[in-house]
This record gives sequence, C-alpha cells and structure tokens, in this order.
Amino acid sequence: MVSKAIVLVTGSDGFIGRHLVPHLAAEGHRVIAASRSVVTDGPNITPARLPDLSEPFDWEPLLRGCDAVVHLAGIAHTFANDDLYDRINHQATAALARAAARCKVHLVFISSIAAQSGSFSASELTEADTPKPINAYGRSKLAAEQAIRASGGSFTILRPVVIYGEGEKGNLATIRKISLLPFP
Repeated sequence: MVSKAIVLVTGSDGFIGRHLVPHLAAEGHRVIAASRSVVTDGPNITPARLPDLSEPFDWEPLLRGCDAVVHLAGIAHTFANDDLYDRINHQATAALARAAARCKVHLVFISSIAAQSGSFSASELTEADTPKPINAYGRSKLAAEQAIRASGGSFTILRPVVIYGEGEKGNLATIRKISLLPFP
C-alpha cells in the first residue's frame, strides 16, 4: 500500500485551491486547507486559518508533520502598491520557503508568467531567458522565486501562463470578456 501525503495548501479558498483541495482529499491525501476565511472542510481535510500575510508569520507550526506544501496564497488581480505586493508575495513566501527547508517539507510554488514578462512577448520565451517583469506583481513573484531557490529546501516552481475554468480571473477572464463583445 502506498503511503499518502500530508499536504498543506495555502490559499485554499482561491481559484486553484478550491479545486486542488478536494482533489487531493479524494485521492486519499490528508490536506490542511489554509486560508484567511476557513471554508473548506470534509473527509481528509482539516481547515486552518492564515493570518494577514503582509505581517511576519511563523509558518513552522502549520508545516510540522507535512510532507509538502502547495503555496497559492498571495495577492493578485487587484491594485496594490509595490510594498504590499512585496510583503505578501515575496516576503511571506520567503519566510515559508525558509520554514519549509527547516522542516524538510517540499514546497510547490505557483508563481506567474508575470515573473518572466508582461502579458505578451514579441518572441518565444524559454527558461534560459532573463526574466523581465514589468509591474510590481511580476517583480514580487520573481523575488519570491529567487528566495525559494536561496532557501536550500526542496521545491518546485510553476509559472502558469493561463489558468482557466469556471470563475477564472486574470488573462483568460479578460479574453473571455473581449470575446463576448459585439462585432461592428
């Protein structure tokens, strides 16, 4: 019999988290569903409240006993100043990465294509290209990636270009709205 993992999912009430948490639980993993508003509950799911991530926070109590953490919590799709993006998307993630390394927990970080570039590029981009984020959000995501790499822990960083599904936000939501505009 294969041992199932204990997985902390931050931002469990967000677009990805609302789909990921029940999926992991249905696969038999034990999930700690962490968010500012604890709404996720069910078999194999333990809700946990996250504090305001713009303030320093000790991640270790949530990480103890976990095999992995999927970090989805952050600020996106809203106006915020550079400092707030940095504190939530970069500094909180850096603290999580250091704690995960100390606890020997694998960190899966959902970053953004914004860490690499703007919403489009005149040429094909590869992982070898130097990142050139064009806004505070992208800079905060890139800084978070760099902090994760520097933490010394085990990690996976994903940079999705588009995430789609019912209730999506971001690039695809904009494309969907444009597609519904009447043609002249």
